[in-house]
Amino acid sequence: MFASAILNFTVGTFLAGIGVLAMREVDKKRELFFAAAPLLFGVIQLIEGMIWLSFGEGLLKTYQNGLSFAVVFFTYALWPVYSPTSVWAIEPNRVRRTAMFLFVAMGYVLGFYFLQYLLNAPFDVTVVNDKLHY
Repeated sequence: MFASAILNFTVGTFLAGIGVLAMREVDKKRELFFAAAPLLFGVIQLIEGMIWLSFGEGLLKTYQNGLSFAVVFFTYALWPVYSPTSVWAIEPNRVRRTAMFLFVAMGYVLGFYFLQYLLNAPFDVTVVNDKLHY
């Protein structure tokens, strides 16, 4: 996590741009899922930039909980599902794809477990040592 909104916005814009470029270069539709990963990382960074701004007075303060939930959802519920699934989708070798399916299944189990936890446990975002702490 970055210690300033400007840095989050800069990195987020850069990563989102890389993700768009990567998505434009895919040859097969199944590669799109993997190519979109930098775009999603960029979106997370942009949301974290908005969270930094939400610590001041203004409109974003109202949305701090929703923005925080979005980052925590991406980190704990989406990535365990998204990462192994995107790699599994681009693997051409049938034997390796079958072996990788175990990791895809574990990702789904972890993702749904963390999602249930996120939906039922309160959380907050604070600044600790110049970093966002969820």
